[in-house]
Amino acid sequence: MDGFNNFAISFRSPIYQYVSKSGFWDYSPVPDFEVDAPSGSATSTGAIIYPQVYQLLSIGNHLSLQGSCGARFLTGSKLGGQKEITYSAIIGYNLYHKNLPVPGFADITPIMEIVGSDPISGSNVGQQAISIDFGAEINPMPKWGYLTPYLGFAAGPALTRTGPCGW
Repeated sequence: MDGFNNFAISFRSPIYQYVSKSGFWDYSPVPDFEVDAPSGSATSTGAIIYPQVYQLLSIGNHLSLQGSCGARFLTGSKLGGQKEITYSAIIGYNLYHKNLPVPGFADITPIMEIVGSDPISGSNVGQQAISIDFGAEINPMPKWGYLTPYLGFAAGPALTRTGPCGW
């Protein structure tokens, strides 16, 4: 374990939603803008600006699949100026409060994600990093209209030599 990665603040909202006639599945494209502040650990590389697009697919009442791609612009002393292409695939299973009545939480979603990045500039060009993470997204009650805070955490091993191993 190399330590905590950066702390992220993310702003995202669906721009379109398609729901099947039966309501069994729905699809939404979601632009995302994330700013990551450094944590000071070995895996934290400085501040990161991170625009990306998610493709969200909900199947039934609980299962969700997400895919994303984007760009990452790194700052700081270690990798300052490096640009990366990023991608991820995530599977989640939403447990609503009625399924898992944890006080203070509207829902909890255990997740598994594969996250990758490929530097396109800087000293690490060609050193693709891939990791697999296990974690959860937690939605506290109450929800405040369109503003819905989520707390997410995940940890897991690197699948490539240059992949991060941290929280």
